[in-house]
Amino acid sequence: MLLYFAAVTLLFILAMLGQRACPGRWEFEAVVTNEHLTVGRPESRDGPDIQVPLSRITDIYLDMTTPRARRRISSDSVSRVRRRHGRRSSDGVRRGPFEVVEMGNGWLYTTDGFPPYLVVRTADTFVIVNYPHADRTRALHQELAAAWRSRAVSQESEGRP
Repeated sequence: MLLYFAAVTLLFILAMLGQRACPGRWEFEAVVTNEHLTVGRPESRDGPDIQVPLSRITDIYLDMTTPRARRRISSDSVSRVRRRHGRRSSDGVRRGPFEVVEMGNGWLYTTDGFPPYLVVRTADTFVIVNYPHADRTRALHQELAAAWRSRAVSQESEGRP
């Protein structure tokens, strides 16, 4: 009986270590185009989790503070989103829709303890993204900010709001 308990405990510990050692399973992709910021798991057949039109973005900034997620919410609570499975919210890894303290309902693609966090706000929601390598997060911020500014300049030159 003791041997059985030891074997089960060892298997559980190895499974937890393997989960931490193989983070690729929970990786996501953030892609910036001239029209959208798209965030989701690259291998998903359902498409991205969320696609934010650059025209709807109201603010983009880097934050050094870890977002305080209050609870996971269902995809149905966030407008314009398809329901997906396989999201994770343990060990400080958050993927999918969450309620965040002082921000409301939005999307998190974050891992605690790896600032900065890229915050993208719209009038009715937000997306927060970070990567384990700060340089990658900063590069995404620069790419998105440039595309957003470029879109705003082109709209102004065409006389559109």
